[in-house]
Amino acid sequence: MAYASRGLASALLAVGRASAAERTAALRARTLVALAQIADDASAVVLRTEAYEIYRRLNAPQTHELTRQLGWDDDAVLSLDGDS
Repeated sequence: MAYASRGLASALLAVGRASAAERTAALRARTLVALAQIADDASAVVLRTEAYEIYRRLNAPQTHELTRQLGWDDDAVLSLDGDS
């Protein structure tokens, strides 16, 4: 019984760490989008592209809105980090 509760506790801790990492990434992406709203055109594209990559990795619905803002095709796949 003690082994089972230790296993459950470590599993819950791992879930907590994963969701904290996702929250941090999502906060970073939201910050990039906010900065893009006040940046010049060239910088805004770079900031939105970086936010797009973060949201894409998180499978977040904001990915579609950034695709629209960047003027990309929804079916197109862009990868800055070498994966597709």
